Amino acid sequence: MAGFGSTQASTQQLASALARIETALGRIEARARPARIESALTAERDRLAERVKSLEAERRELQQRLKTGEGERQRIETQAEEVARRLDAAVADLKTLLEDAA
Repeated sequence: MAGFGSTQASTQQLASALARIETALGRIEARARPARIESALTAERDRLAERVKSLEAERRELQQRLKTGEGERQRIETQAEEVARRLDAAVADLKTLLEDAA
């Protein structure tokens, strides 16, 4: 029976050692978890910063295109006004011609 007591004591020692190892691993993991979270957050922050840069560049491009489009719109409006004036003048000339012919 002496062997049984020795085996039981060894089993208890092993169980105690295993519990200490599990506790130590838990502490290591608890310390590593914030580092992993920080690393993930840093990567996400960097990804979002790149996205912001990309969106800002797109915004600037759209603003430039809008300015170009606005200038084009104004140019077309000016041309349309000139055509309208010439059309009014042509109609007035035609009206005068018709009145003179009558």
